[in-house]
Amino acid sequence: MTRGGTRIRGPRHDRPAPFRRRGACLVALAVAITSGARASAEPRHIAKVERDRRTVDAPPEPGPDEPPTSEPVRPKRREAPAEDDHVYSVVTGNLGLMAMPFADVCPFVNADCEPGETGLAMGIDIAGRWYDFAAGASFDFGLGLKPSEAAGDPDGTLGREHARTYLLLEGHFRYYFLPIGAWEWFAEASAGAVIINDSWSTFADREPYNGFQLVGPQAVTVSTEGVTVGAGIGGVWQITDFWLFGTRARYRNWFLPSGRQQTPVGDRASFAGRVDMFEFGAFGGFRLPL
Repeated sequence: MTRGGTRIRGPRHDRPAPFRRRGACLVALAVAITSGARASAEPRHIAKVERDRRTVDAPPEPGPDEPPTSEPVRPKRREAPAEDDHVYSVVTGNLGLMAMPFADVCPFVNADCEPGETGLAMGIDIAGRWYDFAAGASFDFGLGLKPSEAAGDPDGTLGREHARTYLLLEGHFRYYFLPIGAWEWFAEASAGAVIINDSWSTFADREPYNGFQLVGPQAVTVSTEGVTVGAGIGGVWQITDFWLFGTRARYRNWFLPSGRQQTPVGDRASFAGRVDMFEFGAFGGFRLPL
């Protein structure tokens, strides 16, 4: 517009249309660039977060000797002990030394009594254990260590000898009360029967003339039967899940008939009345689940 020879600029909206369109295009282009940059940044940030989360939750790579697994590895929880760790059967063989230091051993009528007796004991125990308690039975055989010449052979031509053997059949009960390191200590009580066998033999009985073997008993024997009760203490070492080893000391009280049996030739039973017996030994065996 020209007024008085002077050109006067009009308002903004009076600008030519090309300028208005060019400004609108520039604004739209700036908005588009800003939105695109923001949109491209957000997926990268989200992808990084997802990748970090998968890295944390992913299971460790399996080793060269481990099979691949698709499940995440969870920490192992302590499992309760298996039932067969507390309930099982035990079979053991034992060997020990038995002593009767206060007994009067009188196997002969016309001879002085012998003070005390020692013997070698061996046997088998079978028991079932339930947690801290065990019950079972045992079979023990003992052999006297003091065989002696028998009376009735003054000149020694007959070669008479005397020997003693012991047989014990018992039931026992144990309580395991004190574990110390690899050992588990127990107390036990037992009761049963005892049989003492006195035998007298001659040289002809032991070695028959001309190699002939006679039919029938080869010695004169006397048996003494009685009752035995006792108590003891011992320890068990579980070497492996199968094998075990232990040691024990036991005291037994034998109740025998007060009268001694006697043979026709004057030999008689070695023991009578009450007898104190001590045993010290060791045992080994194995255990099996019930």
